[in-house]
Amino acid sequence: MPPNSASPKRTYVSSSDKGFIRDWVDLPLLQRLHSIHGKPLNYFGLPGAGLEDVKAWRHLLDQVAGVERDRRNLLTMDETVGMEMPDLRFTPHYGEIDLVILNDRGKGWERGGQPYRPWVGISLPSSGKLGWYFDVVNLDYFGPFLPKGNKKARRRADALRKLFDTERLDSWNRWVLLVTVEAQLVTKRLRAQLVGYLRGVQSDAPEPAASIIGFLSQSARNEDDGVSATRLIHGVAASLVARSASQANLVAFPRGTILYRGSGGQPMVHLAFEFEPQAAPLPPPSPLLQLLKGPLLVTTKSDTTALTLLEGQVPSLTPDDIRAAVDFLDKEEVERLAAHLS
Repeated sequence: MPPNSASPKRTYVSSSDKGFIRDWVDLPLLQRLHSIHGKPLNYFGLPGAGLEDVKAWRHLLDQVAGVERDRRNLLTMDETVGMEMPDLRFTPHYGEIDLVILNDRGKGWERGGQPYRPWVGISLPSSGKLGWYFDVVNLDYFGPFLPKGNKKARRRADALRKLFDTERLDSWNRWVLLVTVEAQLVTKRLRAQLVGYLRGVQSDAPEPAASIIGFLSQSARNEDDGVSATRLIHGVAASLVARSASQANLVAFPRGTILYRGSGGQPMVHLAFEFEPQAAPLPPPSPLLQLLKGPLLVTTKSDTTALTLLEGQVPSLTPDDIRAAVDFLDKEEVERLAAHLS
């Protein structure tokens, strides 16, 4: 099957702010995970045709499962790995990542002239079984957090939930989830969709989580600079992840929600979560409250890009909450961020 000759409407391009987050936020988080595991990490996600994430974290990675919806980009990725990283155990998957997660495999295509449609999974020497043994799940989405239309939004939410299915073995060890989406919610319908979801969660949430959700949804009315969208995305992601993590007996740690600028100057949101498996049901506080109290950050530019706190943090956030969320960063950086709240 030859590459699709039709040009995609949009092509992902990284930005300097994204590069800063990749090198100065995600890398330290993965370095600590690598140290905890004492071995290279297995990666699943959307590395993009340029494989920027894989190249930046190559020294930490063992097996990589990369998903791409454009066949030409997929071929480029495969060729790049073969030429520049031939020792990397790389498995390309073709299709929309939400469907790849839900179906455990992508669409069929030709690789090296042969039909190719592998299952998503890794075989560990210790078990000999094919399973979902990924330590880093990177969902670098090209578009909004929940796409327009109930069917697409529900599919993405279901895909996120499926990451936590116990039979998928995500909870076999400590792991990290990275999510990147566009903060520019172009239509009122998309914004209302997120607000509606949060209001539904709020009706069932105990205090003080319900108050935080109320703040996140109320603050969306008159802001179009990405700030209100960041709060909405932060709340919806925390709500989706919290219930799934709790059901899978995972302690969930927020690692910061960051508003930054994409290649065209558009506002983007980067979210990071870390999970630790537990043998028994979790005690209070609830995972929802813990995730909602993750700090909201923003990239700022002077001579060099840096992080600072976004205006209007969630209610009841404390300097200790900030320290706990970003404790993988340099100690001076952690204290500088905590001091901003004071």
